[in-house]
Amino acid sequence: MWFYFIIFLFLSFFCYINIKQKNTILWFLAFLLIIIAGFCGSISKDHDSYINGYNLITSGKLSNPLSLFIIAEVVNKIFHNSIFLFLLYAVLGVSLKILAIKRLSEFWFFSILIYFSYYFFLHELTQLKAGVAAAFILLSIPSIYEKKLKLFLIYAGSAIFFHISALVLLPLYYFKKDKIPIWYFFLIPIGYILFFTHANTSSLINLIDIDVIRTKYALYKSLNTVDKINIFNILMLFRYVFCGLLLWKWKFLREKNVYSVILIKFYILSCFIFISFADIPGIAFRLSELLAIVEIILIPYIIYLFDIRLLGKLIVGLIGFLFLCLVLLYTKLVTSYF
Repeated sequence: MWFYFIIFLFLSFFCYINIKQKNTILWFLAFLLIIIAGFCGSISKDHDSYINGYNLITSGKLSNPLSLFIIAEVVNKIFHNSIFLFLLYAVLGVSLKILAIKRLSEFWFFSILIYFSYYFFLHELTQLKAGVAAAFILLSIPSIYEKKLKLFLIYAGSAIFFHISALVLLPLYYFKKDKIPIWYFFLIPIGYILFFTHANTSSLINLIDIDVIRTKYALYKSLNTVDKINIFNILMLFRYVFCGLLLWKWKFLREKNVYSVILIKFYILSCFIFISFADIPGIAFRLSELLAIVEIILIPYIIYLFDIRLLGKLIVGLIGFLFLCLVLLYTKLVTSYF
């Protein structure tokens, strides 16, 4: 695991020094992460499933999901090697997230640090399709703020193309950009009530009359006897507390960054979904993780809260380090790179 910690230290270096060629360094780091993800090999549990999917598609035995089918066919016709499947997903997942970071935050390198500490392992090394979908969700935030429906639909459609769970994004176009209503303060407690009263909230998904959604719902429900969920796990406890901090300071953050109100709403909604849909863990994790991607933008906003910015930067760096320890040492999402 030493390799990942070295990369973390390398990324941290750029967070705490003054850099003149920020844009050049940013894309150098993006290139580095693409290479790491593209040539990662079988360090994640999902690697073999993508290889199997690629082999079935190229042998004419599988034609879905559509995004994987198209990418696999392109890779097979041009490169004839499955390694380029992972490289192409890495290019899309990393570069699109970097573009979103540039647009949404002034703390580019801190956002990359938080991204690497958690979502890089979750998305670019494990859930490749969801990783690209999450990137398009991030890119959609400015179009929600500016109420550019056509552009939003392009981003939303692209996200859905890569992962059907991104349908959760569509109603969020109507989020207001300048105010957080009082009921957001009660959304997570309402989630607890739904969970402890066994309200079976996720069953509402089955009311959507779309075959692929009902099929996915049935699949996740069939796994319900195997998967268990802990709504008070370490990561979620941090997120609940962080939601409280964001709600407390939302007016202040709105003055610092125009996208903060929409980002905070995404984040709170992701926590609410995790709790209220916990009766089917697969759905709870998938939907909440897609929206929680805004975390890579929001956590560096902690720097705004301190008059001594270095203190805020140190706290963000510590959070990133703890995220990395959580992924590598506790959940063991991936194995050693070498």
